[in-house]
Amino acid sequence: MKLRRLLFSILFLTAWLMAYAEERDSKTYVEKGVMTCVEQDRMTCVNEDTMTYVNGDSVTADTIKSASRYEKRVGRMKNGWNSIVPNLSILQYAGDIGVISLGVGWDYGKRNQWETYLMFGYVPKDHTPSSYITITAKEIYTPWTIRVGKRHGFSPFFATLMINTTLGTEFWTTEPDRYPKGYYGFSSKVRFHIGVGQKFKIFGLQNKSHWFRDLAIYYEVSTCDLYVRQKFLNSYIPLKDVFVLGVGLQYTLF
Repeated sequence: MKLRRLLFSILFLTAWLMAYAEERDSKTYVEKGVMTCVEQDRMTCVNEDTMTYVNGDSVTADTIKSASRYEKRVGRMKNGWNSIVPNLSILQYAGDIGVISLGVGWDYGKRNQWETYLMFGYVPKDHTPSSYITITAKEIYTPWTIRVGKRHGFSPFFATLMINTTLGTEFWTTEPDRYPKGYYGFSSKVRFHIGVGQKFKIFGLQNKSHWFRDLAIYYEVSTCDLYVRQKFLNSYIPLKDVFVLGVGLQYTLF
C-alpha cells in the first residue's frame, strides 16, 4: 500500500511537470532588468518605464505605452511563480536513501552549478523487517563541466550533501524513555550524508524525447554520520561498510 501511494504520487507529480514543460502557455524571462512574458502568440516586454506588446512572428512592436503599477506587479508575480516550478527530476538506485528514489529539483547559480532536490525513496520488506518510505533533501554542487563536442559534457567531480529521514513509528529523533539516558547517543530517524561523484551529460534532447531537454548519468560514493561514528568507535569495521554507492539519472525538463 505504501509503495502504491508513493508511485501514484510520483506519477501524478511527474505528469504535471511534463505537461507544464511541454504545453504551458505562459513563459517569463528576465534579462538585464527587462521582464518578458510569452503567452501563446503574444509577447509582452516590461521594463521599469514601458510595456511593449509583440504579436505573431513579425517581432515588431504593436503598441508601446507606459506600464501601470498593476501591470508591473502582475509581471513580477508571474516571474516569481515560474521561478519556483521544478525544472529537474531525478531517479536514483541505492545510495542508502532507499532501494529506489525519485524526486524533483531546481538548478541555480551563474552556471547552474547548484542543484537542490526533494526525493522520496522506497525500501522493500525483503531488505528490512517492514517496508519503509524515505524522504531526502539533497544538495549537489558541480564546480565545472567539461564540454565534449556540442552535445556532451563530463563533470569530473561533484559534491553532495543530504538529509534523510525514514517514516515509521519505529524510528525516533530523541531516545525513548525505555532506554537509559545516552544509551544510543544518536537519532535513528534522521541521517546526514556527504559524498562525491561524477556524471556524464547529454544536451539538446528535447526534439527527440519531447519530455526533457538534457540527460545526465551519474554515480556517487557517500557515507553518513552513523557510519562515521561506528568507524571511529570500532576501527576494525571495513571501509566497504562505511561507504555506499549510488547510481542514477538526472533529467533537465526545461
